[in-house]
Amino acid sequence: MASSDHSASSRHSLEKDVEKEIPLPQEHVMPVPQPVTVEELKGEAEITPEAVVTPDPVEEKWLSGVKLWLVMGPLILVFFLVLLDTTIVSTAIPDITNHFNSLADIGWYSASYQLASAVLQPLAGKTYVYFSNKWTFISFFAVFELGSLLCGVATSSKMLIVGRAIAGMGTAGLQNGAMTIISACVPLHKRPALLGICQGFAQLGLVFGPLIGGALTQYTTWRWCFYINLPIGGVAGALLVLTRGVPDAHSKPPAMEVFRDLHHKLDLIGFVLLSPAIIMALLALQWGGNVYAWDSATIIGLFCGAAGNLLVWAAWNWWKKDDALIPVSMVRRTQVWSGSLVVGFLMSSLYIFVYYLPIYFQSADSASPTMSGVYMLPNILASLILAVAVGKAVQWVGYYTPFSIVSAIFMAVGYGLCSMLSPTSTTGEWIGFQIISGKHSDGHVSSMKRKANLCTHHSRNRQRNGHADAACGGTEQPSSRDGTACHLPLHGKHLYSTGTSALAKQQLTFHFFVKFTGMLFGAVFLSASATIFTNSLRTFIVQLAPTADLDAILTAGATGFRKVISPEELPGVLLAYAKSVDRVFYLCAALAALCLPFSFGLGWTNIKKKAQEKKAATDTPDEKAKIEV
Repeated sequence: MASSDHSASSRHSLEKDVEKEIPLPQEHVMPVPQPVTVEELKGEAEITPEAVVTPDPVEEKWLSGVKLWLVMGPLILVFFLVLLDTTIVSTAIPDITNHFNSLADIGWYSASYQLASAVLQPLAGKTYVYFSNKWTFISFFAVFELGSLLCGVATSSKMLIVGRAIAGMGTAGLQNGAMTIISACVPLHKRPALLGICQGFAQLGLVFGPLIGGALTQYTTWRWCFYINLPIGGVAGALLVLTRGVPDAHSKPPAMEVFRDLHHKLDLIGFVLLSPAIIMALLALQWGGNVYAWDSATIIGLFCGAAGNLLVWAAWNWWKKDDALIPVSMVRRTQVWSGSLVVGFLMSSLYIFVYYLPIYFQSADSASPTMSGVYMLPNILASLILAVAVGKAVQWVGYYTPFSIVSAIFMAVGYGLCSMLSPTSTTGEWIGFQIISGKHSDGHVSSMKRKANLCTHHSRNRQRNGHADAACGGTEQPSSRDGTACHLPLHGKHLYSTGTSALAKQQLTFHFFVKFTGMLFGAVFLSASATIFTNSLRTFIVQLAPTADLDAILTAGATGFRKVISPEELPGVLLAYAKSVDRVFYLCAALAALCLPFSFGLGWTNIKKKAQEKKAATDTPDEKAKIEV
C-alpha cells in the first residue's frame, strides 16, 4: 500500500514537472490522443524526436472517392484546355496572318500570351497564399475564358493580340493553381498518380491541338480555335462553382484583412515596377529592325527604360527580402535558379519550335493546315512516350539530373538538324529530325516536376528537424535546444511542425517562380524569334526572288503570298521562307544547348534511396512506438 502511494505521488510530481517545462498554448485545447498506424503516415515526412511539433491552424482532411473526383474532374478539363490552347493556335497562325495581312505581328500572337502570363506569375503565386484556392482558381479561369472570347470575335490583329494577352493573364494561375489544389486534396504519396492523370489528359490536348486547329482552320474558320474553349470551359467552370469542399493547403486570413493590407501582402509595388520593365524590353525586341532601326532613339529609349526599371525593381525586391514578389532567400539557392534557368531555356525552345514548324510546312512545303498538324505528330508523340519512360527510369535509377543533361544534348542536336530543312527535304528527314528533338524534350519537364516535389518535401523534413533547407530557401526554425520544441501527441492522425504553413507557402512560391521564368523567357525569345524571322525573310527574298514585291509578300501572310507573286518567283520565295525558319531553328538549338550547363546545378539527390530510408524508418519497432501514442 505504501509502495502504491509512493508510486502515485511520483507520477503526480512528474506530471507537474512536465507541465512546467512544456506549457501548452491557452488557445489550443488538446484532445485525447488517438493511435496512429504506419499505413496512415505512408508518404508523409519522417517524424523524429527532435521535431518541432505544434498543431497547424488547418487540419489536413484528405478527400477520397466521389468528393475527390468532383474536384479532379474540372481540374482535368482545365489542364486539357490550357495545353490545347498552347498548340491549337500554331497551325492557325499562317491563316490568321492571311486574314489580317499581318505577317509582322506573327510574334505577338504568342509573345503577348506568354508575356501576360509571365508578368502575373509571381502575383498569382501570392494570391493563392492569401485567398481561397477554389475562388482564386475560378477567377483566373474566368479571365482565360474572356480572353478566348475576345480572340474569337477579334476584328483586327491588335484586338487578337489583346485577347491573347488577357487569356495569358488567366493561365498565370491555372496550371500551378491546379497543382496547389491537388496537393491540398490528397497526401503526398497519392499526388504523383493524380498529377499523372492530369498531365496525361493535358498531353492529349498537346497532341490533338495541331490536328484540331488545322481541321477547324481548314474546314470552318480559325476563330473556332478560340471558341472551342468556351463550351468546354463552361462545363468545367460550372462544376467548380457547384463543388463544395475544395480544400486549402494552409489557413487563410479573412479576405477583408488581406484587402486592407493588399499592397504589402502581394507586393503590388514590386509588380508595378517589374511589369513595365518586361513590356519595354519586349517592345524593343519586337520593333527592332522591323518598325524602327536598332540604333533609333525609340529602341534605345525602350532598352534604357527597361534597364532602369529593372534596377529599381531589383533594389526594391532586395529591400523587401522574403516579402517581395520574388523572395530573395529562394532565388539565392543554386538548385532553384539553376532549375528556373533550365525551364526558361527549355520552354523557350519548345514554344518557338511549335509555332514555327507549321509555318515551314504550310509556306515552304505547301501543306494544308490539317496536314501540317499531322506532320507535327512525330515530335509530339516522341515527347509523350518519353514522358512515361523518364518517369519509370527515374524511379529505377533514383537520379533525375542525368536525364536532364541527356535531354539538353539531344534537343540541341535535333533542333540543329531541323535547321537543315528546305522545300525539297524528304519525309524521312523531317520525321527523323522531329523524333530526335522531341524524343528528349520531355526529359527536362519530367525532371523539373520531380525536382519541385522533392525540393519542397525535403524542406518539410528538414524543418521538422529544426533546420533550413539550403536548396529551396527554407528559413531557420527553432530547435529543441531553446526550450520551444517538444514532442507531443496531437489531434487525429497527423503531426504538424511549426513550418507547415510556411512550407506550403514556400512550395507555392517555388512552383510559380519556375513557371514565371519559363513564361518570361518564352515571351522574350518568341519576340526575338519573330524579329529573326522577319528580318531574314526580307534579306532572303531580295537575294532569291529579286523581282518579287517584298512589301506585298510580307503583307499577304504566311501562305497568302502565292497570290501576289508569279510562278517564276515562287521557288525563290519558298526557299526564302524555308531559310528564314531555319534561322529561327538556330535559336532553338542555342537555347537547348544553354540548358546543358545549368542542368548540372540541379543537384544529385538519390530519390530512390530517400524513399527506401523513409520506408525503413516507418517500418521499425521504434518508429511504431513513436507513432502509436
